[in-house]
Amino acid sequence: MADNNLFSLSGKIALVTGGSKGIGYAIGKGFAMAGADVILASRHIAQAQEAAESLKTFNVQTAGIFMDVSQVSQTHEALDEVVKCFGRLDILVNNAGISPRKPALEITEEWWDAILDTNLKGTFFCAQAAARHMIKLGVHGRIINISSVGSMVAQNQLAPYGASKGGINQLTRVLAVEWAKHNILVNAIAPGSIRTDINRDYLSVPDNLNRNLSKICLGRIGNQDELAGAAVFLASEASSYMTGQTIFIDGGWTIE
Repeated sequence: MADNNLFSLSGKIALVTGGSKGIGYAIGKGFAMAGADVILASRHIAQAQEAAESLKTFNVQTAGIFMDVSQVSQTHEALDEVVKCFGRLDILVNNAGISPRKPALEITEEWWDAILDTNLKGTFFCAQAAARHMIKLGVHGRIINISSVGSMVAQNQLAPYGASKGGINQLTRVLAVEWAKHNILVNAIAPGSIRTDINRDYLSVPDNLNRNLSKICLGRIGNQDELAGAAVFLASEASSYMTGQTIFIDGGWTIE
């Protein structure tokens, strides 16, 4: 019987970078629940494999692989291996990223490069490698870039991070224009304040928590699982006439 669920990902192959934990894992879990086979990529291979194993409870094929998105040649090799092992690639989520805080006057060239190489350069070259495979295989692909509320609002001590995420929004638009003729849809999700391992220490400081809460209309910090629905939507046929857009999931932070 044909699957008439507009949000079904049955038969799709999805790769999520930075997928061993946090937002990446939550999105991977959402994909698995929707029926996709899921590959979780991370610089921490053991964590990626453990996370991938946990998704097998949804009766899909999974794998955890090593990927350092800041290294272009390694990224391309990893994408080649995914396609070799799974036969195709339908969905890419560019989630890998870092967001260390430092005052702008103290930022070194090395600090800047480390953040931009991971967040922006890594996003572009992963998307490029994925698109080449999608075009070659005739796949009507989906690429989902993970941006941030920091691409729209200024956040203290996050200058390179904000620059990288603003770049992702514009990169999403440009790639959407270029790859539309190949039936590859490129969109982005921009999370607001979401409780993850990366920001747990920051949000544990009452002043920081209250500062964030004061900007959020819903009055609470988000849960990483609350991003999965938008990712499934963008990966599925439900979003077939949508490209080049950035969806803000921020509890209302950016509407005032």
